[in-house]
Parts: sequence; structure tokens; C-alpha cells
Amino acid sequence: MYRKWLYTGLRKGEAVALCWKDINFETKEISVNKSVNRKIPDLVDIDRTIKKDNCNSSVGWHFVGNRVYEITSTKTTSSSRRVLLSDNIYQELIKHYEFSKKCYGFNNDWFVFGGETPLTDQTIRRRMNEMADRAGIKRIRVHDLRHSHASLLINNNHNILIVAKRLGHSDIKQTLNTYSHLMPNVQNEIVDAINIKLN
Repeated sequence: MYRKWLYTGLRKGEAVALCWKDINFETKEISVNKSVNRKIPDLVDIDRTIKKDNCNSSVGWHFVGNRVYEITSTKTTSSSRRVLLSDNIYQELIKHYEFSKKCYGFNNDWFVFGGETPLTDQTIRRRMNEMADRAGIKRIRVHDLRHSHASLLINNNHNILIVAKRLGHSDIKQTLNTYSHLMPNVQNEIVDAINIKLN
């Protein structure tokens, strides 16, 4: 599950909100168009805003069993985006989709990570910690998967503007401010390029 997440660069709320209807298996891309929130503000009249229908991925508060969650729009307008999938992640999602379709009551409004309801933060943390402990590596935060994705792209010299769009950043400055430490050689490369032009 976390490999699928790692290679998309999605925020946790975006990944957890991902539904099967958001995946275009023909074009191998996902549509990032919503997020999951579990923090209930004190001022919200939860009884009046909860969705009682069967569509568990529509915007608003939902109550399914003992789980309460809110489907919201993405963090910013630029956060709504299409993310192209690598071939290996695409193949894993197809297998996961075929498995999910066998579950009772399945429909394309089900969540990729969770089924009828999105995975909880506690479940995600617990599983990540278990996997890290089994592998004998340091535990990391869920958000670090996003940083790892960005670092992978930047360290492989991908265009920073494309990386910013893939991450859903509203401004390239946000990407540069967060990840400029990964580009220490860029200044040297620029000087080398200028030296070549001047010679």
C-alpha cells in the first residue's frame, strides 16, 4: 500500500480520499480532487451535516458504523490535479482493484485505501511502524513519504516546475523553499554552463 502512495507524491488526506472512480485505468492516471478530514470542529452541527446516503465519497461529513470523516475539497485549487502512474504502481493498483471488486457491496465510490471507509490515521501509522520495525529501519512520519517522492524526483534532475505541479504546490517557490537543500550542485552547474558559453 505505501509503495503506491510513495510513488504518487500525494498528501495523506488526498491519498486516503482517493476512490476507485478517481483512477483512469486507460490513461494510467489518478485524479486528485478531494481530501479526508477527521478533525471535527466544535462549531459544526455534526447531526445536520452528516451524509446519510450510500455514497461515502461525496463532499460533506459521513457517518459509517462508528467512523466519522469529512470529504473536503483539496488544499488549494492547484492541489486538484492529475497524477500519472508509473507502470509498476499501475500494475499493483489493477491487482488491488480486482481484489477489492470481490468484496461484498463494492462500488467505485469505495476508497482505494480502506474500502467502504477511508483508512484512519491510527491504522496508517500502526502499519507503517510495523513495517519499519520488521525491516529494521527508522520509523518515519506518513508525510515523509511525500518528501521522499519529491526528493527522488529532484535528485534525478527532474524539472522543478513539473515536480511542483505533481505535488500540487500552488507556487514553485513553495517547492524551492521546501526542497532547495536537495539541489546543492545547481549553482555549480549554472556556473559551468556560463563558462562553456563564454569560452
